[in-house]
Amino acid sequence: MPYGIGLTLDEQTNRTVLLLWKALEASGVGRTPGQLGLPPHVTFSLFADGDPAVLAALVDALEVTDPFLKLIPFGAFLGEKPTLYLHAVLSPDLVRAHAAHVALAHARGLSCNRLYTPGNIVFHCTLAVEIEDKDFATGVEICRSHPETVEGRAETVDLFEFFPARRIRTRPIQAAR
Repeated sequence: MPYGIGLTLDEQTNRTVLLLWKALEASGVGRTPGQLGLPPHVTFSLFADGDPAVLAALVDALEVTDPFLKLIPFGAFLGEKPTLYLHAVLSPDLVRAHAAHVALAHARGLSCNRLYTPGNIVFHCTLAVEIEDKDFATGVEICRSHPETVEGRAETVDLFEFFPARRIRTRPIQAAR
């Protein structure tokens, strides 16, 4: 069973992502994470399998002192069925936390998907996946019509099991004061 660990977004940032999801859903562009049972989030790591208790311990061990992030207009992972996303610009602390998170996963014998490791990861908030070629231009236009840059915070760190998505563990991020 695949698993992902992600950072869910604060209310302001969530609102912007949900508006884009709604527009993409109304136009039939791919599938939004909401349609797959996920909240708006930035993925920190993906695992093809693993012990849920060990993965939950990674959620608990994640140390964040500055959960600031910014979502900026959009990008695409191209392939057989493209994905549209917002770029997630993370605080230096979140980037450090990610590197420590992946190192801890490796130390515990877990193999994180290499595309989510330091030096390879494109931090992003997914807007739509499995986009058909005929719908891709429509998806791009929807993304272009919402060029707003959003600054916000990560609120929780979550462990998800896929699909349909099921939240296994969630914990609030306690930023340093």
